[in-house]
Amino acid sequence: MQRQPLRHTLRALALISGLLATGSGLAAALDDEIPTQRPEVQAFIDEMASKHGFDRAELNAIFEQVRMKQKIIDAITRPAESKPWYQYRPIFVTKTRISEGVKFWNENEADLKRAEEIYGVPPEIIVAI
Repeated sequence: MQRQPLRHTLRALALISGLLATGSGLAAALDDEIPTQRPEVQAFIDEMASKHGFDRAELNAIFEQVRMKQKIIDAITRPAESKPWYQYRPIFVTKTRISEGVKFWNENEADLKRAEEIYGVPPEIIVAI
């Protein structure tokens, strides 16, 4: 099966963003000028290559371009507002969103099932996101 480099790149960038947004140890490691020289970054690249089939050279190339900007990290880790769920629910859980979600699930059932088999994430979680 041939890998799709763009899809892997996008997934890698999403993972990197997620790690930075959660304030993980990887974010602190990226303070250095060349992130790929950090053992934590290499361990992450090794894990992504061995467990998930990412191309090691491609990940190294991506991480060589990474520069941590503390102002951005601070902004994305701080909640914009603090409403309770019952106030958010009517905004996000609407009849239209539910019907579009069901439509998406029906149209992509095979891909969702494959994603569950590969990554262990049930279709209803993916569709809910």
